[in-house]
Amino acid sequence: MIKGYRIERELSRGPITTVYLATQSELERAVLLKVLNVQWQQEADLVARFRREARICARLKHPNIVTVLDFGTAEGAFYLVLEYIEGENLARFIQRHHPLPAPVILAVAAQIFQALAYAHQQGVIHRDLKPANIMIGLDGLVKLTDFGLATISDLPGITQQGGTVGTPGYMSPEQAVGQSLTPASDLFSAGITLYELCTGRNPFLGNNFARTIQNLLSLRPAPLAEHRPDLPEAWCRLVHQLLEKSPEERPASAQAVLELPLFAERAHAPEILQQFLHAPERFSPPEQKADREQTPEAPGQPLQGRPTRRLVPVLALLVLGALAFWLAIQANRKSSSPQQAVANAMQPVPADTLAARHAAAGRPDGVPPKTRSQSILASGKSGTETPRKTERSAQVDHATPHREQPAPPVEGKKPSLAVDQPPALPVSRPGHLWIICLPWAEVLVDGETRGTTPLEGPLAVPPGTHRIVLKNPDYLPFQTTVRIKAGETDTLKVHLTSASGFLMLHVVPWARVYVDGQLMETTPLSEPLRLSPGVHLLRLENPELPPWEGRIQVTPGDTLYRKISLWSSP
Repeated sequence: MIKGYRIERELSRGPITTVYLATQSELERAVLLKVLNVQWQQEADLVARFRREARICARLKHPNIVTVLDFGTAEGAFYLVLEYIEGENLARFIQRHHPLPAPVILAVAAQIFQALAYAHQQGVIHRDLKPANIMIGLDGLVKLTDFGLATISDLPGITQQGGTVGTPGYMSPEQAVGQSLTPASDLFSAGITLYELCTGRNPFLGNNFARTIQNLLSLRPAPLAEHRPDLPEAWCRLVHQLLEKSPEERPASAQAVLELPLFAERAHAPEILQQFLHAPERFSPPEQKADREQTPEAPGQPLQGRPTRRLVPVLALLVLGALAFWLAIQANRKSSSPQQAVANAMQPVPADTLAARHAAAGRPDGVPPKTRSQSILASGKSGTETPRKTERSAQVDHATPHREQPAPPVEGKKPSLAVDQPPALPVSRPGHLWIICLPWAEVLVDGETRGTTPLEGPLAVPPGTHRIVLKNPDYLPFQTTVRIKAGETDTLKVHLTSASGFLMLHVVPWARVYVDGQLMETTPLSEPLRLSPGVHLLRLENPELPPWEGRIQVTPGDTLYRKISLWSSP
């Protein structure tokens, strides 16, 4: 019980905190209560982290930053009161809606950079930017939250004692090796978040802490355009610039990013995101029609998507040019008129006349020479010959024996079906299946491996019923049956169930953590260690103190909490 607040229900429970939905009694408004779990309530560093989050957020008043309303203790429990955001965090948003349309990606990114630009101007570095710490509200507002690890010059720092602070998969390279941080570190974390926003996966995340850190320091992610060729080239360049290993090679600031032409329409970002959230399946970005009609397109911009009234003059000029060219050609012919020449070409020619004309043309065998016009008229496609209707093709070809340009149709006359109609499409077409899986999985369709998620595009699958299996060595396999219809695209979204257990350690003062002889991480841990089920040998080392060893039992899906003091080790 917390005085002044009525707890409605538990929303989430993590290794360090539990979050509740509550009602503030005096104002009858919904709020979030973030409570430090019982086993950590005597830990000074974690309590200090709570206080820092309250003090920092009290200074930050911005539409894209969550508001902290209160801080206190109740029955020995420390808690924060946060504004309630009706929505979900970005991690779950990506999971539910990937692949996201480009306008939605830009709308989310614009608001993230607005929050960072403001925080950095106030001297605050977040240090733990990741999708789980970004909220997507149903009103279209994106809010940055969890400033517990943030740094500011006149507030005491978090005790690090030989470790790093932050979430490994979203750290900057300088953060991973314990160097001092600048706003450029947040920009790198933003780059990882945006890469995941586009592709559905973190490009640096490894199967353990050491591999993840190695990836952060040396791996260059695959070009974003390979995964999402539909995204603007300028956007792909920006994401990769944010992911530069050297802070000096990243953009100068979050404000400088906002001033790029990509974000010229950032004022409409909440509107675009709200429209998408209201009806994702029917989403189409609001067009600025007046701006599009008044602003000239860049040279080389494709005609597709331009207003129709601007397309009509272009088409008219093309038609007139083609007509003038055709009339000029026909004027050189010996026929009495262009119309008569076309009419003659479409009339049947007696066989004896054909033979005589072929002989006069130097072909005594009576076989007319093949020309480009013959293949075009016979099949409707350049360079493709159709054996049917040979006599008809020969007659048309003979009317223009040395012309590369096919004769235009006579005005008002219906084209011949045998000449102009393309071949019929096959009745049965394949369907397509998008498979979205978190964290990742090998995809098998009817026992055949079809790739690893995130897939570059939907899988082409014959119509009918198919068995889908998703495999990840750290998770339980998933299998299901899907029915695919011809010409339709379906989506299968799966969140794999962990086949591992977890270990959360609190070590005083600090230690390197070894599990079965392998170095896993250095405390303080930012998140629980993932371990395979069973018994493991745990060893903690601090060069100034005797090591600690013991055996732990890990259960699938459960988190084991251990608090160990090296001061009392033998």
